[in-house]
Amino acid sequence: MEYSERKPIDFKKERPQLFKMKGISAKTVEEHLKIYEGYVKKFNEITQKLNNLTDEDYNAANVTYSLIRELKVEWTRAFGGMINHEIYFSHLGGEGGKPGSSLGSQIDRDFGSRDIFNSFKYFFK
Repeated sequence: MEYSERKPIDFKKERPQLFKMKGISAKTVEEHLKIYEGYVKKFNEITQKLNNLTDEDYNAANVTYSLIRELKVEWTRAFGGMINHEIYFSHLGGEGGKPGSSLGSQIDRDFGSRDIFNSFKYFFK
């Protein structure tokens, strides 16, 4: 199986509004970007190692331990961290506003109103 490397998304270019949010400082965003870039770097490093495995590596694999298993476990962790940060950054920096139809209705049912939910009074009864 051939694994593909990934380039990190340039969130400074693609989502500049991330650095101007209320409630989350630009420094916090920068720190999360460093973590994200670390995941991408590690993902690519492991991807390269997986692509360079030999038949001998596959033949040496067993259920208790193998280089392949270790690489796949760490590849999955790096992939998850990379994707989770991409989702995280894609959700931040919007205009805000009230949730739409079904989500808004469920909040009204569960919390009494969106205003109560947004004020956090519900959580401190």
